[in-house]
Amino acid sequence: MITLLTCSLDGQHITVDLTPGSRLAELHGELQVQELTTCNYGLATDFTNLAATYGLRVAASEPDGGVRAIERVDHPFFMGTLYQPQLRSTSDAPHPVFVGLLGAAARRHHTSHDLSKSGLVQWVGEARSGA
Repeated sequence: MITLLTCSLDGQHITVDLTPGSRLAELHGELQVQELTTCNYGLATDFTNLAATYGLRVAASEPDGGVRAIERVDHPFFMGTLYQPQLRSTSDAPHPVFVGLLGAAARRHHTSHDLSKSGLVQWVGEARSGA
């Protein structure tokens, strides 16, 4: 299902088109983002439809049609990206994927934490400091 790319994306900034209605687009609040990647692999085009058959959907692609992210619609947070959100995430400005993961975890455990982006940033900061 995963194949070596014909052209390495290692260390490249890529334009990622987010699928309207996807969880990834909802997390970003826009339909096109710039991401940094160290990836040399991609989803084999032959398997894109097979993935959809088994509950996955394309959540992001490059302008050339290469799939950059998939997600399950029947799961609180199941997402895979072929770029690295951690490369542009900081404690002051966490990547939307991480904010989404923390939000899904908080909802799963029925916490009383503020589930807004700023509330999650504060929650992570408190956890790091042991407060």
